[in-house]
Parts: sequence; C-alpha cells; structure tokens
Amino acid sequence: MAAPAHQLRREHRRIPGLSHVRGGRRRAVLAEQSDERTETHRSMGRETLRRTDHCRQFADATCAEDASRADRTPAGPAAYLRMRRRTITVLPMLDLLERGFTAQEPALAPSRDATADIAGWTNDLNPAARETSDGHESLVPVLAREHRISHHEAAAVAKAPGNRQRAAPAHSRPSDARTRC
Repeated sequence: MAAPAHQLRREHRRIPGLSHVRGGRRRAVLAEQSDERTETHRSMGRETLRRTDHCRQFADATCAEDASRADRTPAGPAAYLRMRRRTITVLPMLDLLERGFTAQEPALAPSRDATADIAGWTNDLNPAARETSDGHESLVPVLAREHRISHHEAAAVAKAPGNRQRAAPAHSRPSDARTRC
C-alpha cells in the first residue's frame, strides 16, 4: 500500500539533503521511499496489524468511555460489555504474547475475547462502589440499573459463574464449543 503522492511530497521536505534534489532524481527518491513503506507494511505481518488495530480500538473505546462519563450517559449491559472488552489492555497484551507462538491461530479469537471479558468483569467487581461515587461506570452498577436490583444483588449476579451467562447479552455469550465461566 503506497503512500499518496501529496503525503510523500510533504514528508520529503523533512528529509535532510533532499530539498535540493530536482526532477527525475526526486521522483526516484520518492518512489524508493514509497516502495520501502509498502515493503515495511507487508513485512509487519498480520499479528502486528492486529495488535495495532487492538491498540487503536483501546484508544477509541477509552475516549468513548470518557465522553459517556462526561455526558453521564448510562450504558446498557450489551453496550457496556462491548466497550469494556476494548478498554482493558488484555487484547494488545495477548497479541504480544502470541508473537512467541510458532503460528498465529485465527481460531484463538473467541478465546481472546473471553479472556478480555473475564479480566474486565473481574476488574469491575471490587472497586464498584468507589468508582460509582467517582462517576465511573462498571459492570455492577450497569447490572443493577438494567435489572432494577441493588448493587449487592448485582455484584452477586456478576460473581456467580452461572449468572454471568444470564447477565451477558446473547450475542456476547460463549458458544457451546467454548468453556463457560
């Protein structure tokens, strides 16, 4: 994937010694730079691109979380769990760990998501009262609001393995092929 010509022209101005190069030589240097970028992109590999995507999703979800906190917009369980999966740093960390594997396994995607969900849920259980008073959203208040139950009852729902399946929206529940929490 070559960079657009206007982007390369803008960047070539920052390369020391290139400002005096004119005509065909300049085009050759710019073409070489474009080829290097393309080759770098190809050599990055799928796992690096996935990690970059997970880091971008983390940043986007964190900004969305901050915006909803500032607006005091409550989230339902489905929206909260989708956002929470991305605001915990587990997915980028798993991408780093997988780099040590001999082969990247696309079939691990559901396990990655389940790991991020478990880490997010676990992280949300204990600090719920403090975070709620600070204006942060966590799983316990989301469940309490959704089911119209007390925070104590919502914490019990979140902590009990069987209740996790009932609390999670249907689209985020693990399939029968995966181990249930």
